Amino acid sequence: MPFFSRSPIGSFARFWKVGVLGMALLAGAVVEAPAQQPRQQPLGERIVYKTVDGKDLSLYVLQPSQRAATPRAAIIFFHGGGWVGGPLAQFNHQAQYLAARGMVAIQVEYRLIGPHGTPQVCVEDAKSSVRWVRAHARSLHIDQNRIAESGGSAGGYLAAFATMVPGWDDAGDNLQVSPRANLLVLLNPVIDNSPSGYGYARFGADYKKYSPFFWL
Repeated sequence: MPFFSRSPIGSFARFWKVGVLGMALLAGAVVEAPAQQPRQQPLGERIVYKTVDGKDLSLYVLQPSQRAATPRAAIIFFHGGGWVGGPLAQFNHQAQYLAARGMVAIQVEYRLIGPHGTPQVCVEDAKSSVRWVRAHARSLHIDQNRIAESGGSAGGYLAAFATMVPGWDDAGDNLQVSPRANLLVLLNPVIDNSPSGYGYARFGADYKKYSPFFWL
């Protein structure tokens, strides 16, 4: 599904166009979603991408059923939940929808924070997960230059931050591997952490440093 560029994100206009296209494509999946409750477990093969403080963090990789001669585009989902909760399998339907159309769909488990923490550990894990996918692109049969990142609410924040904002890298990561998406598909994302946005209490005076809105 070569619906986004193999080249890095360029101008804001190009960024906006591919983002809107991505949202339009994914919106079709949302409209067609069944009325039943989503499954509790994420779809796909469970793969540990990182171990922190004795806890394994996993990716759930859903491959298309049909083999392909060339590496596929991929999409990485981060669930919402205000960085303190949220269903890990939130994007099961979208993952299934896009895998059926030729993409590798991945859902990410990341660490959650307490009521007074910042999303730093969440961001560290988000960046680590993308770097892991890109570093293992060959074995996953993924084109490392066609990786989309998506998420809703706080998950949208993680995708936007990993792509647009420097800092909050895990000390154990290979920083030579990029965590940036080639396409962002953001669903009601948290991108403005100012007093008029969301999450200001977690950032305070540093909100501009950590708000994707201010890095456009």
